[in-house]
Amino acid sequence: MGKKDIITKAIVPLIIMSLLFFTIYSVAKKPNEEFPTDQSSTEDLREEINLRDPMEAMKIINGVMIFNNENYLINMVELMYNFEDYHGMGVDIQGFVLKPQDLEENSFYLTRYVITCCENDPEMITLNCYYDGDIPEENTWVKIEGSLQAMNYYDEDLGEESQKPLIVVNSLEAIPEPEEHYLEP
Repeated sequence: MGKKDIITKAIVPLIIMSLLFFTIYSVAKKPNEEFPTDQSSTEDLREEINLRDPMEAMKIINGVMIFNNENYLINMVELMYNFEDYHGMGVDIQGFVLKPQDLEENSFYLTRYVITCCENDPEMITLNCYYDGDIPEENTWVKIEGSLQAMNYYDEDLGEESQKPLIVVNSLEAIPEPEEHYLEP
């Protein structure tokens, strides 16, 4: 492991925790309102989500963890540290497709960029996805509905097998690139 890898592995968690702190702080400063409780569709709920309270940002609606620009980073940190609490849960998320050549045929990364310093230096965050269908070309923006499952991998830092989140995709729809495609804390 080179010096760059060691620095990256030490700095990235600090950046993510800083992003989480600033995201929670900015969300907590807004006034609290009631959270919707009706049984409308996931798409309707996506638009109705109230993020006035930090805990509301992580609220699961009808058994589905809904990601949007306001709660994306909070949900990612929550998944990294408490994945076992969400294993098997539904997920509704958007991002763009990244498919390195070393991935299996039905696998891809759902990707977003986070601005931590300046727009010229965004950090990439990804979630592994498995889809038993036609995967769009790289850089295509998609809306995904699926379920959170575990993916086994060898963690070189721990020297042992570990698990990370995997979205098993039930539906995938190509969407236009959003106006706000970068995430900010």
